[in-house]
Amino acid sequence: MAEQRPSRQELIRRRRQSGFVGRRNEMSAFRENLARDPLSDDYQFFFHVRGNAGVGKTSLLRQWEAVAREQGAATVYLDDGVHSVIEAMADIGDRLGLQGLELRLFGRLLATFRQREHEAQSASAAQTAAEDGGAVPSPAASLSASVAAQVGLVGLGMVPVVGALAGAVDPQQVAQGADRLRAALGTRLRSHDDVQLVMEPVRALTPVFLEDLAEAARRRPRMVLFFDVYERTGPVLDEWLLDIAFGDIHGALPANVQIVLSGQGQLAAQSWSDWLDLITEVPLEVFTEEEARSLLTLRGVTDERVVEIVLHLSGRLPVLVHTLAQARPDSDGTVGTRPGRQWSGS
Repeated sequence: MAEQRPSRQELIRRRRQSGFVGRRNEMSAFRENLARDPLSDDYQFFFHVRGNAGVGKTSLLRQWEAVAREQGAATVYLDDGVHSVIEAMADIGDRLGLQGLELRLFGRLLATFRQREHEAQSASAAQTAAEDGGAVPSPAASLSASVAAQVGLVGLGMVPVVGALAGAVDPQQVAQGADRLRAALGTRLRSHDDVQLVMEPVRALTPVFLEDLAEAARRRPRMVLFFDVYERTGPVLDEWLLDIAFGDIHGALPANVQIVLSGQGQLAAQSWSDWLDLITEVPLEVFTEEEARSLLTLRGVTDERVVEIVLHLSGRLPVLVHTLAQARPDSDGTVGTRPGRQWSGS
């Protein structure tokens, strides 16, 4: 049975309930792009939404996601709960599965990897204990001791080399640790393929992930992958996203798959500079006065003196306009005195 499309009245009701106003240009541009043929020259498949905290990036992404779903697209929304490439692929698979688009081959290979990963961790712990004369590493080990114990896993991509850890890891030590662990795994795992799966999981998993993604994309007119709070996840996802979006070392990304990143700053120049001409930048600023007034009217704030005070106090920053409006102030003396439910405006 064909899925029943919502009526115009239902769409209006949803919009009013969401409290989303403004961003008409951004909403129109996204809708128009969805309507284009993915093979046409003017189709944009990669968006980057950026702006300061509180400017409404998350709210815009959620509205884009709703628009995409209304037009029959499969969508996936990820935020800073993702800490590695493998987690990103696993979460995408889980969310597509909930929409009837299970990534079966990838799911089976991922389960195999997790089992072999556990065996690798056991091998690493045993190796470290042997090198320390049989001593079991203390849970309260120092950073350098922890790095030494996990150096093999860093080489595998199981431990992201970012932040403080990046400065603590010696590349030569990583290479030596990975070589020792590869030798240890060769005696414990069932096959060379299992060793490669553990030693280079992203390289082994991504081609299968892309094959399943292509099959899922054939069953929907569009697929949109949203990566929010990208200023936090970018350090671990940049290289992988560049490879699947613009490269071909892992396979091909289906033409009808869109990628949307959202973060506070510019994309890292050292990673993205060669591809900026293919990325549609969507900078977000504070509300216009018209947009801010529209939101206040929607929330029942119509007293002109109150409106002026809210505009002044908020600086038209969407998160503050929403927060002040939620309290429904009815006089200039009550603005900001009754806390309202926080609006997600990151």
